[in-house]
Amino acid sequence: MQSFDVVIAGGGMVGLALACGLQGSGLRVAVVDSHQPDLDSPLPAAPGLRVSAINAASERLLQYIGVWDNITAQRVNAYQGMEVWDRDSFGKIAFRGEEYGFSHLGHIIENEVILRALWQKAEQSSDITLLCPATLKNVAWGENDAFVTLNDDRQLSARLVVGADGAQSWLRQHADIPLTFWDYRHHALVATIRTAEPHQSVARQVFHGEGILAFLPLADPHLSSIVWSVSPEEAQRLSALSNDEFNKVLASTFDLRLGLCSVESERLTFPLTGRYARSFAAQRLALGGRRRAHRASAGRAGGEPWFYGRRRIGV
Repeated sequence: MQSFDVVIAGGGMVGLALACGLQGSGLRVAVVDSHQPDLDSPLPAAPGLRVSAINAASERLLQYIGVWDNITAQRVNAYQGMEVWDRDSFGKIAFRGEEYGFSHLGHIIENEVILRALWQKAEQSSDITLLCPATLKNVAWGENDAFVTLNDDRQLSARLVVGADGAQSWLRQHADIPLTFWDYRHHALVATIRTAEPHQSVARQVFHGEGILAFLPLADPHLSSIVWSVSPEEAQRLSALSNDEFNKVLASTFDLRLGLCSVESERLTFPLTGRYARSFAAQRLALGGRRRAHRASAGRAGGEPWFYGRRRIGV
């Protein structure tokens, strides 16, 4: 049986950020995940559809754990301004960070870029053991330790187990922590879009009768990641349109703010739901990230990946 101070179930952004944040603390940390990325292969040429809007607090955390320089050396874009308007009224707001003394408001970063940097950092740390690919088979909760059995029957002991294993957390369910769930009755359509006019590193969002459309500026000045929140029926209709038809509807809905639009990726849709764990901790267990709370929304396709507040842990 291998003994650790902390076993983290889930090698996503939150789980790995926590593991990297604990390096140098004297704690022995293990990360268990079913997948191990191929870090030897280059980053795909086309931007990924999963992106995150990283705010200043998360930027500081990523600096603190020593991965920020690696991230910014890859594909990132600092956005300097925001524009939000309502098509059905005169309501609008627009501002730039420089007006308030900020060099930028945040960064739009592909999740794959963040994940690669965290994996590389974790692999280099002598305090972190990566148990991948592997999954949890069983957990027994003791007074002073938790006892974890993996799918290959390896056994681990830990003073604390952290559930960072997804919105449908097996650990949360195994610990019988109830969940509040609600359906927003909207779906999000995501895609990468090329625009005739440069985005000028401004994040834009328009409210219209059927939903909300957001353009998140990517590293290429003519590429944006869109998140379009609409009814399930409208999402299905938009997905079925030809590229030419979709481009016309998209540009019109966006009031031609960036000129003509051209979809450059597949179009994916997913339901927008909310989940909230009734408790964030149990005997020798702590929940993190989307395990404790999850709300998929236009601001989260990405959105802030629950980094803030993960600089301290007591075992």
